[in-house]
Amino acid sequence: GGGGILLGFSEEPEAPRFLLRHFFPSKIGGQPAWLDPIRLPTNEDNQTKCCGCGGPLSFLLQLYCPINLKDECFHRTLYVFTCTKEECLRKNLGVTVLR
Repeated sequence: GGGGILLGFSEEPEAPRFLLRHFFPSKIGGQPAWLDPIRLPTNEDNQTKCCGCGGPLSFLLQLYCPINLKDECFHRTLYVFTCTKEECLRKNLGVTVLR
């Protein structure tokens, strides 16, 4: 066999409404479905700026990954943003993950 590791796969939602934040979606592309729409990251706080070039990062994906053993982490989503410049990615400076 190939001996590879399957980390996951993407599939179409049953209906577009399942991509809304109160359904805790995992998704690729588009706009993030923020769990907390009040306290969004901004370029001013540098959370969505590239550490390499300082440019804005693009939303790549979000993963719903609750931790059932901790009440404060039950509804936890990871948001992955990436720079579009190859040189930033090659230097491992162009990816940011927010929780």
